[in-house]
Amino acid sequence: MSNPNPNTTKMLQHSRMRTEQAVNKVNVAISQMLQDNIAVNFNSVSAHAGVSKRFLYTHIDIKEKIIKLRSQGNSNKLQRSKASLNESSKDVIINRQKLKIKALDEENSMLRTELQILYGKLAIYQT
Repeated sequence: MSNPNPNTTKMLQHSRMRTEQAVNKVNVAISQMLQDNIAVNFNSVSAHAGVSKRFLYTHIDIKEKIIKLRSQGNSNKLQRSKASLNESSKDVIINRQKLKIKALDEENSMLRTELQILYGKLAIYQT
């Protein structure tokens, strides 16, 4: 039989301790990111602190802190660097897409051929 009144105090204490450790890791990660001029957003904080994005969103104080820091403009530097693609990187992307399209066209033609064969076999079985 199960205990009708289980003692869960140790489990709750452990859970609180882990939450406090995670909050400390987040605060340390944010301060380190600010020192290193790294963009502060939910993805980067999650990766640097080793916590889930859900954890960041569910703790209101952390969520507000990240939103405030994100709106201060640190993320603009990252967006500008992504936006400035030089010609060679554009060419690489275009060539990669062309190869992907070619492979998909080949696969498409192969599947069309197989479909025609199967339609032929189906017609034979129906007669």
